[in-house]
Amino acid sequence: MGKSSVLGIDIGNYSLKAAEWKNGHLKDFDVFDMPGNLVRGEEIIAYEALGDFLHDAVRKRFKTHDVALVLPDSQCYIRRLKMPLMTEQQLAVNLPYEFHDIVKDNADSFIFDYSIIGRSSDGNNELLDMTAAAASKELIDKLKDVFARNGFRLVKVAPRVISTGKLIQAVSPFDKDKDFATLDLGYEFTKIDIYKGGVYDLTRTIELGMAHVEAAAGSFLKCESHSARMRMRENEKGVLDSEQVRGVFDSIAVEVMRAVNYYTFENPENTLDNFYIYGGGARYKQFEDAIKNAVPLNIIKFLGNDSKYNVRDSLNDGLAAVAIGMKLGGRYE
Repeated sequence: MGKSSVLGIDIGNYSLKAAEWKNGHLKDFDVFDMPGNLVRGEEIIAYEALGDFLHDAVRKRFKTHDVALVLPDSQCYIRRLKMPLMTEQQLAVNLPYEFHDIVKDNADSFIFDYSIIGRSSDGNNELLDMTAAAASKELIDKLKDVFARNGFRLVKVAPRVISTGKLIQAVSPFDKDKDFATLDLGYEFTKIDIYKGGVYDLTRTIELGMAHVEAAAGSFLKCESHSARMRMRENEKGVLDSEQVRGVFDSIAVEVMRAVNYYTFENPENTLDNFYIYGGGARYKQFEDAIKNAVPLNIIKFLGNDSKYNVRDSLNDGLAAVAIGMKLGGRYE
């Protein structure tokens, strides 16, 4: 059982999502707009300023001290591994070798973790099927420090794709052992994550995101991107239906379709039916429609109400934060 109360946090380029969990249930949720000079390309570039933001905005809103933080893709390494059956002590020794191309001779500078999926066999030996991750100790120490100095205690970090999968596995009404995919229309990139048999398998990244949508909107509205971002929310002058913005949505949708088609071609026995969309762009129906028109899957934007966890939020309301909060606050069999 996880901690009785935990605050799940996901820090994006322009927003911070926080989900407060208590006794395994979602208690409260909020999204905070952040200054654009704190995070760039998923990397925190101003720790002290981020600390001020945590203190002045998040700390005033939430009283829970323990934080579970979503770690962005660029700040960690994730691999699906099959290793011979061994003890926890043996795994601790052997995991760094599975990341040797990344850590090289600096294994002591990384933290390694893993999650056992199950057991399989290669015909001769029993194997452990697992997802493993590695992250910089220096980064984790910096994060611990910035939270500690502003009234919080960092008790857990987890990769974005693991957090996402945990939430969907916990509350989706669909078969948990089937393949599914998620689509995150983020600020700089669009990311497609494939979960094979319900377990994270791979990510495809498209170098188009909301930054490109905002640039197109700015061209139509004749304003700079920040102003366009605000005006898009009201669909001012029908900007979301303009040729410029629709063109970017359609371009992303075509690339998504290609990624899905490639996966299904390479995996002819796949069971991929459901595609969960979230992220900053998922709030726009025009983007949702573009994906629906291009991708022959069930496009799912809302999880609905799950009575066990009291989840009523749509996927675009900070999926990653909710997922990591649930990972600690909920109980997994």
